[in-house]
Amino acid sequence: EALAVKAALAAAVSSHVSSIIMYSDSKNLILLLNSQGQDVALNGVLHDIVMLARSFTSISFIYIPRLANVQADLIAKAALSAISSSASFVE
Repeated sequence: EALAVKAALAAAVSSHVSSIIMYSDSKNLILLLNSQGQDVALNGVLHDIVMLARSFTSISFIYIPRLANVQADLIAKAALSAISSSASFVE
């Protein structure tokens, strides 16, 4: 989940987005990002996210329960499945 947030922020920076709201169903990740706390396992990724976040004039990290996020979850799973399928054909 943290890697997805990092990738989304990097894409937004590349697209010159100045204001962004990031929604996630990962409560722990949102708590860490909002408190700028530290999780040893995610430390490098969290640092990268914090650095990317400085590129925005306005940024919010908001927790959304999975049940309220069903459509986005289905799209994300379909995208991951498509990536996995196409990656298996590359040698």
